[in-house]
Amino acid sequence: MKRNNGFSLIELLIVVTIAVLLATLTIAAMSNRDGGNRAALAILGNLRERRAAAIELYAGIPPTRLSPTGEPPLTVRCTDVSLPRGWRCIESTGELDTITEMANAPLVAEVAFNHRGMIPAATLPPPTPAAGFIESPVPAFYLTDGHEAKAVAIHPAGLLEIWSYDPKAASWTGDHGRPAA
Repeated sequence: MKRNNGFSLIELLIVVTIAVLLATLTIAAMSNRDGGNRAALAILGNLRERRAAAIELYAGIPPTRLSPTGEPPLTVRCTDVSLPRGWRCIESTGELDTITEMANAPLVAEVAFNHRGMIPAATLPPPTPAAGFIESPVPAFYLTDGHEAKAVAIHPAGLLEIWSYDPKAASWTGDHGRPAA
């Protein structure tokens, strides 16, 4: 009588094939998981570069009577950035679909930086009264892939901040889970 002391070659090939197939599917599913973060970081990087370029470009230009700050602001459009596959910039509130706009972060399609790397006050939306005080709005670029959404808020002084949208709660959260006001 012959004893069977292990697996046949066919059985081992089947098991290895299944393991490779599962690993391939898992890697493919996980590779686009951080697409929202990559999209927001691409926008963030572009904004930082353009802000620094505005400061550097206008540093040596003397002010005149016609242009007291030296030169007109350097404009940045959300669509100037190459985003990960499936992600796009939202350019009007009509494109938000089921995503709600943050209360004090109006959607903008472009932002300009002046010679100090700040957003000129004349280009900002008007302040809104909130809970007894006047709050200045913070313009934001909104991004989506149809399921997930991110926003890059651009504070007038040049500070940049990434926000994530939670579709289940229909709310925005910032750094360290900070909720949008």
